[in-house]
Amino acid sequence: MNRALKHAITDYSREEYIQVSAELTEYAGYDHPLSALIAIAEWGEQPAVKALMEEHKTFEFRKINLPIRVFLSHFLSFSADRLEHPEFFCWPGIWKTSGGSKPDRTAVWLRHLSLFADRGDKPGVYPRRWPGRDDRAVKDTFDSFYGSMALYDLTRQWILEEGAFVRDYKWLFENYSQDRADAWAEDTFQQVYGISLSDFRILPAV
Repeated sequence: MNRALKHAITDYSREEYIQVSAELTEYAGYDHPLSALIAIAEWGEQPAVKALMEEHKTFEFRKINLPIRVFLSHFLSFSADRLEHPEFFCWPGIWKTSGGSKPDRTAVWLRHLSLFADRGDKPGVYPRRWPGRDDRAVKDTFDSFYGSMALYDLTRQWILEEGAFVRDYKWLFENYSQDRADAWAEDTFQQVYGISLSDFRILPAV
């Protein structure tokens, strides 16, 4: 191992990250961490990926496989910023606390906050305001995203669980009403499968 690496990090720069990572990964027999990010960046040349990233830019996602579209687009955005600013993601503390938080680094940090937020003073999950995105589009995506979560949860129960469906979504709503949750789950399930949760007949365990 090259002992000079002990003193190689002084500016916490992209160049230092690339150089030190190259030496460490070569010594360990691993690929350089930027190699995978470069490969992911090449996906951006595909027309379908370009279209998806336009949805990400406006937060107006197509409804088909919406959670997957949301997650994949944010993964691609995160990967692009990691490729452009690997030093920030390796040493975020130095960039956020030691006068190194340049405007472009602050923008990177803001781009990758949690998609939606909770609150310390009350239950529920809430849309987050995003710079450059219309609040209505964010709220629409929020509603569709969590509607899909209910669908996935009910589908999982249908396939894997025994007994009646459990429709407990206290973690999601601020002013929780079980009647409201039941109606929401019922409507979400019926829109996709064309049958009502109340149409299921629970069979006795064998």
